[in-house]
This record gives sequence, C-alpha cells and structure tokens, in this order.
Amino acid sequence: MAGKAVVAIVSTVLALALSLAPAQATSMSAEWEREWDLIRTHSQLEELSSARRYVLVGKLTDGGCQFEYPKVTLPASESAILVRDVAIDTDGCRRLVEEGIPLGLLANEVEAREKLELGWTGQDAQLQSVSSAAGYHQVWWTDLPGLTVNLVRTRINWTYDGSWVRGGSASKEVSWLAATGWEHVSSSVTQDLTGTRFRGSTKATFWNRIFCIGLPATVTFYNYVRALGYFDGSLSGERSTRTDYQCLPLFANFLIRRTT
Repeated sequence: MAGKAVVAIVSTVLALALSLAPAQATSMSAEWEREWDLIRTHSQLEELSSARRYVLVGKLTDGGCQFEYPKVTLPASESAILVRDVAIDTDGCRRLVEEGIPLGLLANEVEAREKLELGWTGQDAQLQSVSSAAGYHQVWWTDLPGLTVNLVRTRINWTYDGSWVRGGSASKEVSWLAATGWEHVSSSVTQDLTGTRFRGSTKATFWNRIFCIGLPATVTFYNYVRALGYFDGSLSGERSTRTDYQCLPLFANFLIRRTT
C-alpha cells in the first residue's frame, strides 16, 4: 500500500442481529489464503470460541482502501464478541477478518494512560423496579509484531425498566504506545440519553511522527467509539476509525463486552 494510503473503517456492532454484506464479505478460500502478504501469527492472537473467518473486500478510493465491517451478534449466553483483522492483502485491497468469543478477556484489558468519567445523566440509579447494566466498546490498532499502538475504550453504566432507559453515565479510557513514538493528540467523551437508549461516545486522535521516515506523521483517527445501552438491557457498539499515512499497514480490532 502506498505511503499516503488511507485505511478507513466505519462499522456498527449490534447485540441483536447479524447482517453480512455479500458484495463486501466473502468466504475464505485456500487459494486466497496463500496470497496474503501480511499475516498475524498464531502467537499474537488469543484463542476464540465459535470463531469464523471471512474475506472483506474494500473499496479503492483516491485516499486508499476503505472497509465497512458487517454487523455481528452477541449471543445471549456470552458476554463478549471480538472482531479482528488477521491478514491483509495490500495490493488486492482485502482483509481477512476473524470474529468469535474471546476466551482470555483479561488480555484485552490494556491499562489506560488517561481516563475521564462523566457524571450520571437522568433519574437516580437507585430507583425501584429498575435494572442496571454496564459494558464497554473497545477499538484498537496493532502493528505486525502484535503490539497495540493505540486504543480507545468507551464504558457505560445505565438503568432500564423494560420500556425506558432511566439514566446512565459514560467514561473514556485511552492508551498509546509511547515507546515506539506514538503520541496522544486529543480525546473527549460525551453522553446523551433518549427514551429508549443511553449512549456514550469517545473521540480521539493519536499520531506517530517517526513511524514512517520521510513521510507525514502516521495518524489514527477515532471519529467515534460509541457504546449504547437499551431499554431491554441489550448493548451495542458503533465505530468510525481510520489510520492515515501508513508505510506498513496496521490491524484493526473491535471488542464489545457486557460486564454486568
């Protein structure tokens, strides 16, 4: 991929329905598997239960390849689902994607370098006849050796009664790999409440001015990482993220997890 290529990802993870876009996601074939030029080794990937793999074909634009990830289902019997790139075909504008239930969730609990928690919005969390829930949506990018170069996690807590969401609070956690030149440019978190859902959203930017010598700084934009809690206790996530000016492609990872 050219140094000024842009990898853009805009996708939604819902805890309710599975929808694959046939024009973009196709089943993996042995022939295609031999063609990947950047592959994450097994030692870099934690084991997934009920895993499946598929090929995601991007759309080539003036800025580079753009990818839209399919919606996925979070089974009622499980607490989390992980979606991740496992291989990249730079010339073919394709990514090999794996999704499944992570067995080692603690491995994804990267220590945050910066945190910010907002106050409670809506009615008191101690109202009678309501239930409470908590969870997060985490998005992060890793390099070919498997190091997490930057990460954004949006956490939410909310109360619901089966018909309405009564209140909630959101917080953000961000982290970056300073040892290899990554810097935190900015980040912020917002929250809003409607009748049937509570939403927390984090926006962040990171850059690395030494990652690609002779090229502009490599920049990762998290336009939004949203976690949404609903009136029935379900949890979903939405995200828009991209990394510009990559001399070596980075791998995208998304995790949605209900914690209570």
